Amino acid sequence: MDLNTQMPNIVDSVLPVVNSIIGGVMKSGDSGVWGKAREVVAIGEFLKNAPQYYGDNDLIRGIVDGLGEFDLKKIDLSAITVDGVLSQVTGLRGALDGLGQSGSDIKQFLYGLAEFVAKAAGGGLMGSGVKVSEGEAGYLKTLKTTLGL
Repeated sequence: MDLNTQMPNIVDSVLPVVNSIIGGVMKSGDSGVWGKAREVVAIGEFLKNAPQYYGDNDLIRGIVDGLGEFDLKKIDLSAITVDGVLSQVTGLRGALDGLGQSGSDIKQFLYGLAEFVAKAAGGGLMGSGVKVSEGEAGYLKTLKTTLGL
């Protein structure tokens, strides 16, 4: 498969899954309004720094460019379920497995983003408590397994 010609299709198939993964981690936590604000900032930070870690992967650059400025309003959290997210990830995994190292990098990128968001907020006063809630930890574990990592 020629990745250059397939890149727009691959990026287009990954973008909705990225938003679902973000929504899934946000729903699985209990971070409240201020925590959600910290999570949104973390998403922007992760995406801004992604080229530093995945710079040689054109697909990840395409995904980051496709996401643009992250806007939580683009994600309907009320419609997201963990089972729905995992179903999307399962559907995408087969395609990613067929991309060799580029696909492995994308899976790492997806998991890394979810983990970064989960660690952004914490329980307790002003988010100073445990950074990853039980719900987020369970979500991350299941996501990692579903991605085949």
